[in-house]
Amino acid sequence: MQAVSGTGPAAQPLPGADALLRAGLSGAAIAGTWAGIHESGRLRNGDIASDEAVQATLNSAMIGAGAAVVAQVVGHAARAVPLLALAVAAGGVLYLANRRWAEAAADSGG
Repeated sequence: MQAVSGTGPAAQPLPGADALLRAGLSGAAIAGTWAGIHESGRLRNGDIASDEAVQATLNSAMIGAGAAVVAQVVGHAARAVPLLALAVAAGGVLYLANRRWAEAAADSGG
């Protein structure tokens, strides 16, 4: 079993710029490719114009890049401070459970 050192990558509060850049590029490539495939079908069917297809594809690529960077930061933070990650995950579960209960109560009228 190895001793845990406070100088490794997990000890840094944020991932390095190169990791964030790679995550952003990967997210943009994945989301942009998927959106491009989807929008090309809509373009062939005549549902949208070509400039709208390009705009939608670029928009999806930017959202994918942002989501991948956020996921990279959150994953890095979870590895660096596992107890904090567990607390945030538990808070998210409680939030979603309470929201479901509130929606169910609103739907039933009480």
